[in-house]
Amino acid sequence: LKADVIILPGSKNTISDLADLHANGIAEAVLQAVRKGKTVLGICGGYQMMGRLVEDPEGVEGDIPQMPGLGLLPTETVLQGEKVTRQVEFTFRNSQVVCEGYEIHIGHTRFTDDSAEPLNRLADGTPDGCYVSDKCMGTYVHGILDNAAFVDFLLSPYDKAHRTVQL
Repeated sequence: LKADVIILPGSKNTISDLADLHANGIAEAVLQAVRKGKTVLGICGGYQMMGRLVEDPEGVEGDIPQMPGLGLLPTETVLQGEKVTRQVEFTFRNSQVVCEGYEIHIGHTRFTDDSAEPLNRLADGTPDGCYVSDKCMGTYVHGILDNAAFVDFLLSPYDKAHRTVQL
């Protein structure tokens, strides 16, 4: 992949889409891009795919009970329960800028490593997402890219002048 930033978007069928990524070579291309220093951001289903494992013990999405993830984040996801749908305000990393977005997902993602850090902190104090580095992270927050402060943060490794993004 020639892109500097790869965004793995949400999905209505995380496990089957993840299986397709593995089968058609895109998963390996993403992993090679990471090894070459490119940035990967996963949003919702893309965030779930970036972890070590996605499980579906109740068959919420279909017949595949589990699928290995890309292994880029120290997380595991279990698809179950009711769909979370809500508007959220959040801050990310060390920024104090209040951003807005929304969640719409099924399942729960947990850290598999005690050193893992959340990417965001929701207004109610709840942690969201996972941050490994400025070039590897994921979140459940859709609309995160509608926030200029976050886009500046995401692009900062590529913009030495660090200009403000106009949205």
